[in-house]
Amino acid sequence: MDYVLFVIGATIEYFSLFIFMLTLFRFRIKKRIVHAALVSLLMSQVSYFTRIDPDIGSMSSFLQIALSIVVLCIIFRTPIRWSVVMNFASAIFGFAVQGILLLVLWFGMGLTLETVQSDRLTGAAAQIASSVLFLAASRTVVTFNLGFNYVPIDVRSYERVTRSSAIIISSVSVAMVAACITAYMFRNDVQDYFFIALGIFVLTLPLFLYYSFRKDEEDVR
Repeated sequence: MDYVLFVIGATIEYFSLFIFMLTLFRFRIKKRIVHAALVSLLMSQVSYFTRIDPDIGSMSSFLQIALSIVVLCIIFRTPIRWSVVMNFASAIFGFAVQGILLLVLWFGMGLTLETVQSDRLTGAAAQIASSVLFLAASRTVVTFNLGFNYVPIDVRSYERVTRSSAIIISSVSVAMVAACITAYMFRNDVQDYFFIALGIFVLTLPLFLYYSFRKDEEDVR
């Protein structure tokens, strides 16, 4: 029963976050729904079985991000550097939403991260709640015509490397490496790791957003 609840909640959560990522970078969603669902199911399996082993459980999120990067490259034909950037953007948003939910559960109901992870029903409810927020964010992106155009939809597309793209990729790479190191150092203290990793992503966000908007403007010229 624990396995079933986890897989259902995780699949829905990954699917909604994947949809948000594709929407944010203005990929066409309708033709990719089936792919997104299959990838989400695969991610839920990876998440479940990696969390069984305490030695790699803290790295589970980053193993899933690595897998998602490969999937974007193979199935969606996204250049690997931009696949990394897309996954970084979705990771920031995912961490932020989960962080807000955890704070609400903590201050509103006295529930800690360990409690949410150990109680499968509470965990599944939290996953469904985050999924609703991810889909609401996707709808907001579409409604207000937000998002970025600079990611090419084909790995063979020619792209001029600019200062903005170099800064985007380098800042994202540094943040991801720092978060991975944090996950390893705090592998026995999941709650501290979660909020430190969230802090790393939040500090990188202004630089990422500034140069993302700037690159979109450069590409239009």
